[in-house]
Amino acid sequence: MTSSIEGHAQVVIEVQGGEVMSAHFRAMELRGFEHFVRGVPAEQMPVIVPRICGVCSTAHHVASVKALEDAYGVTPPPVARKIRELLLLGQLIQNQATSLFIFTMPDRLGVASIFQLGATERDLEKDRAETARRALQVRKAGTDLISLAGGQFIHPVKAVVGGVSSGIQPEAAAAMREKLVQALPLACDLFDYYWQMSLALRERIGTWGDDAPAFYIASTGDSFPNYDGDVIHVMLLDLMMPGMDGFQVLEEKRRDPSIRDIPVIIISSRDPTGDPIVSNTLTVTHGAGLSQRDLSACIQALGRILAPSSVEENNRAS
Repeated sequence: MTSSIEGHAQVVIEVQGGEVMSAHFRAMELRGFEHFVRGVPAEQMPVIVPRICGVCSTAHHVASVKALEDAYGVTPPPVARKIRELLLLGQLIQNQATSLFIFTMPDRLGVASIFQLGATERDLEKDRAETARRALQVRKAGTDLISLAGGQFIHPVKAVVGGVSSGIQPEAAAAMREKLVQALPLACDLFDYYWQMSLALRERIGTWGDDAPAFYIASTGDSFPNYDGDVIHVMLLDLMMPGMDGFQVLEEKRRDPSIRDIPVIIISSRDPTGDPIVSNTLTVTHGAGLSQRDLSACIQALGRILAPSSVEENNRAS
């Protein structure tokens, strides 16, 4: 049995007669992009790096263009930035529709695939009859938006240094908006159904394995998504990294006035107590390591402590 996941990894479980005989996690540790792009003209990066992933190639495409613009000191015009934002929003729609409704929905329904809902299931549960069709329609709305804003769905090409290679015609924009309007209620219904089936799954098996609350990190403004912001609110840092380790990163951060005051949450299996303190730190350690539940609780507590309102209240109290 191979799990349904996004990425270059798989979990293979061999079961015989209801007994697990073996379980293996297989992952490709080296992709090699950091090596074979050396010496390649910089302007080719937006075409090369999207090949890192066929599912989230949009993010790699836009990120590489933004990195080049930062290096060259180029600022794209507002319209181009809006088109890029549409491009990334399209990826968010198709990616989440794929992950939730196609990859993990079958686990909630107790089937191998949403495309294998047979006649019996359709007769007993009418909601399941439309699951696959709705999931594909929502996902297609995202892929169509990527194609419109990026030139093509797999490995977009329209984002270039200084802007985008072409705009969006009014007629095409209006047609795309209508598709999104039609897909929105379907996506909402699917998510509600997904959540109901998730609760039923926990009741059926007793646990989700790790029932700690999960937090979705997204680039959002005060009232709408913002995928073009430069404000960093918090940094997550692993001490054990190849080349420059986490302590060296902290030292470089301390020297850079633009990022010096950004809070850092260090996540590492390495015991930092014997290492030199390179900045004012608050350390949370646990002999057996931190579980996801422990980490979530720590992040929530630190968030409350570091929130501007909390700092102001503490200053007034002191």
